Amino acid sequence: MSDTKQGFYREDHPMAEAQKLLLEQAKRATHSADRKLSDAADTEAEARSIRAAADEQLRYAAQLTAAAEALNSVETPAE
Repeated sequence: MSDTKQGFYREDHPMAEAQKLLLEQAKRATHSADRKLSDAADTEAEARSIRAAADEQLRYAAQLTAAAEALNSVETPAE
């Protein structure tokens, strides 16, 4: 009889407990990686939002600059 079943040790095999612990560690590592990927996606979405707000502020600043330049070019009547 084989010591393994579908790549896993039988429960009564001496290596079964070690394999079980490794599988649990792999499960935790996978869960941790999934959380980190999710956090990275959230951070990326937040960064896009911040960039969009900054771009909007830059457009507004450009409009204000253009308006200020237009006012500077207006000649005032001589007194």
